[in-house]
Amino acid sequence: MRGFFAVMSMAICYAVCSPTPGQAYITRPVTTLGQLCESTYITEVRVEHVSKEKGIIIYKKVKDIKGKYPRDQIKHIFDLKTTPAHKGPGDVPIRPDEKDWTYAMQWAEPGKTAVIFALKYDPYGDFGHTYIDGCWYATMCPKRDWEWWYSIYTDAALLSRWHCGTPARLVPALETILANKDAIVPVLVGGTKDDLRLGKARIQGMKASLKIRDFNLKRDLVEGFMVDREKVPAELPKKIAYQSINLADQPLVLVVKGGELKIRSISIAGELEGKGHLGLNFNPGVFSAFGDSVYLADIIPKAWDVELKPLSIPDPHSRKRKLFEITGAPIKGARLRLVVPTQAEDAPRLLVMEDMPADRILRVITLENIPKT
Repeated sequence: MRGFFAVMSMAICYAVCSPTPGQAYITRPVTTLGQLCESTYITEVRVEHVSKEKGIIIYKKVKDIKGKYPRDQIKHIFDLKTTPAHKGPGDVPIRPDEKDWTYAMQWAEPGKTAVIFALKYDPYGDFGHTYIDGCWYATMCPKRDWEWWYSIYTDAALLSRWHCGTPARLVPALETILANKDAIVPVLVGGTKDDLRLGKARIQGMKASLKIRDFNLKRDLVEGFMVDREKVPAELPKKIAYQSINLADQPLVLVVKGGELKIRSISIAGELEGKGHLGLNFNPGVFSAFGDSVYLADIIPKAWDVELKPLSIPDPHSRKRKLFEITGAPIKGARLRLVVPTQAEDAPRLLVMEDMPADRILRVITLENIPKT
C-alpha cells in the first residue's frame, strides 16, 4: 500500500510540475526539428508587404507543407513596447528583443521567403515559431484568428538545434522529415548568431527526423558533412539594381559608326526572369580601342529595354551564382550575361561574351548594388 501511494505521489507531482505541450512548445521550445514538425501547420510563406514604421511584416502563403493553413495572408507584428500579455491559461514569455526584431525588419523585403510553424493548443492558445534567414522568432495569436500574430521572443539556441541555413533549404528538409525519413540540416556549431549573419560562423550537418526526440549534437552530427555558410544555398533576389564599380582604369570600348565610345559606367536594373533596363554612360569623342572591341548599333540611347532570361547552364566558377542572359541590347558581335550571387558577400558581375558557340569571355565587369534613395 505504501508503494502504491509513493507511485501516486510521483504521478501527481509529474502532472503538476511538468510543462504542458503548449508550454513546452513556446515556454520551453522542443529540442529537435522533428518534434517541431508536430506543429498543427507548417507553411512556406513569402513577404508581400512590410511596414518598417509600424513593425509589421505581411506574409502571403506559398504552399502548405503540413496541414492546410486557414489563411492566405499572415501578419506578424514586432512591437517593442505594447505587445499584449497572454490572456489564457499557462505562462507565456514575452521578451521583446530590439536587436533581433530590428534585424527581422531589415531582412524583410517583398519576395523573400520564410517558414511558419503554428500550433493550435486548446485551451491555452495558438502559438508559433517562424524561421527567416538566420533567425528563429516565436509568436502568439491573441485573437486566435490565424491572421494577426505578435512576435514574443527570439532564441539563438535554436540555430544550433533546429536549423541555421536558408528558408529555401529548410523546406525540402521538412518534406523529408514528414515523409518519415532522415534529413540533414545545417546547424550552428561555432560562432554567434551575428557571425552566422555575416557568413563567418562554423556550420555542420546534423540528422533530423521524427524519430529523434532529444537533442544530442555529438550523436547526430553527420561525419564529414562540413558546411560553410557561403555554400548553403540561398534565394535569388526578385529585383536587382546594379551598377559598375569603376571602368576608368580598364575602359570598355564600343565601336560605333564614325568612331569609338569609351564606356564610363554600366547599370542594369529590373526583375530577374522579367524585364529590365540596361544603361551605358559614355564619354563623348573618339578613343583608342582597349583589347577586344564589340559593336553597338548606330543609334545610342541612354538606356535599352532588355529581358533577363535565366540560363540552365551552371556557373562553372561557383555554385553560389546564377546566370542570366541579357537579351535586347543592340550590341553586335557580343552577348551580355549577368552573374547574380546568392550570398551577400559575393559581388554581381557582367560578362561580355563573344557571340560564338565557344562562349569566350571578353570582359568581366564587377558590379555593386545601387544604393536606395
